[in-house]
Amino acid sequence: MMNKGVLITGTHRSGTTWLNSILMKSGTFANIFEYFPKQDVFDDDHHKLVWDDIYHLPKEEQEKLKKRLQEISNFTTKDFLKDLKSIAKFNKSFPKNLNRILQNYSAKLKNKPPLFKEPHGLFAVEWMEQNLGLETIILIRHPGAFAGSCKVKNWPVDFSKIYAKKYLLETHLKPFADQIEKFTEKEHDLIDQSILFWNISYYRVLQYMKQEQKRHYLKHEDLSSDPINQFKVLYDNLGLEFNTKVNQYVNLLCNSEHRIDIEKKGTSRNDLIRNSNAALKNWKNRLTEEEIQRIRKGTQEIAGHFYNENDW
Repeated sequence: MMNKGVLITGTHRSGTTWLNSILMKSGTFANIFEYFPKQDVFDDDHHKLVWDDIYHLPKEEQEKLKKRLQEISNFTTKDFLKDLKSIAKFNKSFPKNLNRILQNYSAKLKNKPPLFKEPHGLFAVEWMEQNLGLETIILIRHPGAFAGSCKVKNWPVDFSKIYAKKYLLETHLKPFADQIEKFTEKEHDLIDQSILFWNISYYRVLQYMKQEQKRHYLKHEDLSSDPINQFKVLYDNLGLEFNTKVNQYVNLLCNSEHRIDIEKKGTSRNDLIRNSNAALKNWKNRLTEEEIQRIRKGTQEIAGHFYNENDW
């Protein structure tokens, strides 16, 4: 039985919401969904948490953050009332959101471990593990699929926010410092932005993989091609029971015969329903041949650690 919290991270468009939904079906966790972008610990914007190496924040700010993350992992009246207030203005979705909040705070009252879903928390993995005792799952997605998804969503990257984090540029992102600077000086198209962002993210993942720390590295494509068996393996590795209810839920989300391209929609549960195996190569329809070749060439050095010729 799982008795410690879990961190799900990777990049945006890597499948963290999908995985979060399936792990929550275990009934084991209290859900902490993308807290970093909504954090209220510091006065400045959330990129301070997303991109800084948290170890180099002042010690008092680290302690403040740790205390706040521990607070939201448990029931507090303040947070309960705050969440109720946040959904009050959404009349149509209020019943659904109220049910979600009640379920989640019920889990907190029962002291269930937290499930942190943080696609923006990739550079905070070690800090989250050491300070909150979390077990980490890192999702990896093919660079073509990542770029294709960003293209459909029209999600650019503001590299000026990354360039402002000098410590990262001098350490973990040093090989990319010059490129990041150039991307702040001149506008690049979304494909080039996706290439650079994928490279810096999964370069960091390669660094993590060299460490002895136990972590779960999951390729989005493996989960998509054989969801029942792959999620069962993950459940087993986490000490969770892959029961009939979970099996049926995975089948619902991943084996729909009618939903192949779902990424043009939002992120409600209905929008997570897909034929995951059939959707594996959707990115080839979203990208031009020139874009595919550009992505392949631009990511080959790092992507070669995760993908081979057949994956293109």
